[in-house]
Amino acid sequence: MAEQGKQGATILLVDDDSAMTSYLRTALELQGYRILVARGGVDGVRCFNMHRAEIRLVLSDMIMPDMSGIDMVKTIRRQRPSLQVLFISGLRIGS
Repeated sequence: MAEQGKQGATILLVDDDSAMTSYLRTALELQGYRILVARGGVDGVRCFNMHRAEIRLVLSDMIMPDMSGIDMVKTIRRQRPSLQVLFISGLRIGS
């Protein structure tokens, strides 16, 4: 059994790419984190509102079709300004 990452801390993972979400979810769960998954920015805000007391970190894609990660975080931080956020991107530049 994996050692508990930050005593099972809850991370909100927000990404519209299901392959990236699956990979990150598995990797983080193996480290003992509890993962909540949202499929885009709007869903991320909804999920945050449902679990705000539990979430310790938001791990979010920056570019999503319904609401950017940056706009989502601005919305969430109106409720919890000190929330930790880590932005990721699967965008490839060049070949």
